[in-house]
Amino acid sequence: MASKDHGRAVLRTYVNLKERNALQSRAVFDATWRAGAAIELAERVRRHERLSYRRLKKFAEIQGVPESELRLALLPLLTRAGLLQYTGEVHDDLEIIEQVGVAAGTLVQCDEMWELCSPSPREATAVQSAELGTTAPMAASHHQAALESAGFPEALHEQAILDAQAAGLLHRQRSQTLGEDVLFSPYVWTNNALNVAEFISKLPPNEREVLRGVAGRALQLPGLSEESLGVSENLLRGARRVGLIDATRVQTANNQERTFVFPPTLEATLSGGSTESLHHRKLFIAHILYGHRYGYPGTGRIDYPLALVRRLIQERTVNPSSAARTDYLLLEAAGVVRVEPLDDGRRGRLHLLKEDVARDSLEVLRAALGDDESPNAGQLLLPGATMGFTTPERDRASLPDIQPGAEREALESAVEELRAELGREVRGEDF
Repeated sequence: MASKDHGRAVLRTYVNLKERNALQSRAVFDATWRAGAAIELAERVRRHERLSYRRLKKFAEIQGVPESELRLALLPLLTRAGLLQYTGEVHDDLEIIEQVGVAAGTLVQCDEMWELCSPSPREATAVQSAELGTTAPMAASHHQAALESAGFPEALHEQAILDAQAAGLLHRQRSQTLGEDVLFSPYVWTNNALNVAEFISKLPPNEREVLRGVAGRALQLPGLSEESLGVSENLLRGARRVGLIDATRVQTANNQERTFVFPPTLEATLSGGSTESLHHRKLFIAHILYGHRYGYPGTGRIDYPLALVRRLIQERTVNPSSAARTDYLLLEAAGVVRVEPLDDGRRGRLHLLKEDVARDSLEVLRAALGDDESPNAGQLLLPGATMGFTTPERDRASLPDIQPGAEREALESAVEELRAELGREVRGEDF
């Protein structure tokens, strides 16, 4: 029977594989990769209702999925799982109906697609091992006993645990008290006593107190900018590496970079689902906080972020702005919003598609900023800069920032094509 928790484990495995560029692990987690890629694409088009194959293909391209993989693997998988519907031969103008989350929640649908991909016993054991790691830190012997109780043969345990570690789904720490290693999930237990205590114990007393204060502030005020913490870069880098805090980075078109700090338990405080596993809420929050803290009045500083988000939730749109044409590319590429270009060629109207993302983001923004009821905030948009977003997984893996240089320009071009395609669909030129 399909499980939401197991679907989340599958999706987490996929996200780690993708962000770490773990090619060898991808070969092991074949079914997990395909199911995760399919659900990520499904989340991008969720609430789009009807779209052409050409537009679906563009979303897949933005995600990094080649058309051959889309046509031969993901599209048949999404169709078999009931997330997409179409009839006839596949061509650019083919109308596709999205039904993501209709028959079941997307995490349950992720698990169902994983089963459709026929995972090997080794892969299934590794995913189960990763899921066990989210339950509680366990001694390695207890972890393996739990695997055996779940029906996975002992011969697969050692290799499966290594596979889960290689994908970043399990961490291993030696316990002197237990006399053996302890296994745990970095998503849930990154701030566990073993990892963090070892890191903190090596620091001078004053730095230990500073980091405890940082963790407390991140919990009380999620989304703090790194420079506002007043902590050395090296100390924060170590805290990020062991998972005492989560950090996400926003980078502008002129290479101005800002880092925002969140508690590692943020996912557990939200309503959950695949959108948070794919960091859509952090993506949304980072855009709003950047515009509020670093935007300029002349280009559209967000003076009242809570009121702006409320207006988006209530009316699904805000006043037209030239900023809408340039500032929301990553949110648009993720399918969280869409931008309707206006006839003047400069401005666009922003439309919210995923209300659940904005609603859960509002909870975090309220914690970070306090409540503000200004009625005029819907007129204020983000500053005039294209933004790049780095997930906590990528930050921890120390991979390069996404969308630098020519890659960012390619994203801009792809989103412009999506807007043009949407315009054709609205005018009825394709169907």
